[in-house]
Amino acid sequence: MRLMILLLSALSLAARPQLPATEFAAHRAKVLLQMEKNSLAVMTGAKPLMRNNDIEYPFRQNSDFFYLSGYDRPDSRLILIKGDQPRFILFVEQAGPHSGIWNTAPYSPEEVKKYFAPDTVYSPDQFEEILKQELRGKSTVYYDFTDHDLGEKISEIVSAPWGRYPKTLHDFTPLVAEARLIKSPAEIAMLQKAVDITNAAHREVMRATRSGLFEYQVNALITFIYRSMNSPRDGFPSIVGSGPNSTILHYEKYDRQLEDGDMMVLDIGAEYGMYSADVTRTIPVSGTFSPEQKDIYEIVLAAQQAGIEKTAPGVGFGEVGRASTRVISAGLKRLGLITDENSRWQTRVWLMHGVSHWLGLDTHDAGSYLAREGHGGRLLEPGMVFTVEPGIYVSADALEKMDKIFGRYISAEELTRFKDAVRPAVEKYKNIGVRIEDDILVTEKGYKNLSGESPRTVKEIENLMKKSSAYLK
Repeated sequence: MRLMILLLSALSLAARPQLPATEFAAHRAKVLLQMEKNSLAVMTGAKPLMRNNDIEYPFRQNSDFFYLSGYDRPDSRLILIKGDQPRFILFVEQAGPHSGIWNTAPYSPEEVKKYFAPDTVYSPDQFEEILKQELRGKSTVYYDFTDHDLGEKISEIVSAPWGRYPKTLHDFTPLVAEARLIKSPAEIAMLQKAVDITNAAHREVMRATRSGLFEYQVNALITFIYRSMNSPRDGFPSIVGSGPNSTILHYEKYDRQLEDGDMMVLDIGAEYGMYSADVTRTIPVSGTFSPEQKDIYEIVLAAQQAGIEKTAPGVGFGEVGRASTRVISAGLKRLGLITDENSRWQTRVWLMHGVSHWLGLDTHDAGSYLAREGHGGRLLEPGMVFTVEPGIYVSADALEKMDKIFGRYISAEELTRFKDAVRPAVEKYKNIGVRIEDDILVTEKGYKNLSGESPRTVKEIENLMKKSSAYLK
């Protein structure tokens, strides 16, 4: 045990995971191709957020800014200029006499050149002056329209009656989102590492779970595995919901004590090199699925597999979700939880979320779900990464909430007939929530399940839960 901790600690001291500067140059090139001639793009990095009083939350860079620059510290800006010789200008904190005393010292000039390779580097206090200079003679400027401070600054500059400033302003966000949607081999490698760490956390939780633990202990174990395997932070707050909490989609309290007879939803994702995994497993606290738990689980598993197997280049994004939902609807009808498997609203009583989302620097990653041309859903292309995550959530009070949720669309008579018909099944399956989620890469020939090494079938989960954990005794 002591040796294992020492080895994991040594691993955590390794150099920070970082893509090379050439990777970020390739990202910028993808965006420059979309920009109009004689144009300029400008972006500000994330600002520190106050947690309470004078304490800040741990800093995490804006994903779009990181995608274009690789720069991961506060008080930063960038300018990207399109032309015969494109230029990348970076504004970052400079070293001073007090650097490294109260706070972490900024990157040295040599490190800035090595990690980020800008054509020119300035300090943040030079930003407005340089921006004004670079905007002269340009036809178009791109910036994030939600960045109101930057928007006011740009408007002030371009509204001047002299200086030949650009008259056309475009939102920069859709261009970056389009570039981010297709992952490079280097990005996929980062995602795979994040997934591998997440899978390790899932396996350890399966070994450790037992009646009497609290959800916060399970969450702490997940965090420990992440950090020990060189993940600096969670990709998103872990969802660890047991018993009735398994039916709450984004449960976040972690305060319930696990009991035999519970199902526990574990929707978790480590971050590695700024890229986030998102893998969900649902396990029985007792280590063995009850017949009722198995009924629900097997339907969700079959639905997920139907969606995964639908994945291939040229397939519409929405077709994956529809393939999963059809299996869910048929299974719900078989269990008596709906009366009409062709009724969309009845299925949404028990599956109220979409089945897939993009994955990358953000857990719900950038990129349009709409077709690039015409109507319909976005067609899948090699290099896209997305989740497939159907679920069924039978909350004990679902029928009592139905009138308020569906009453605007469904008649009172139809709702009453539905509730009367499914009430016995709800009583049988109440407080069982199941979600199964994997991270899927679209390949030239079909797909690769990046998280497929995490136990997923009933037999695999039960077999692993028979083993003991080195941590939670």
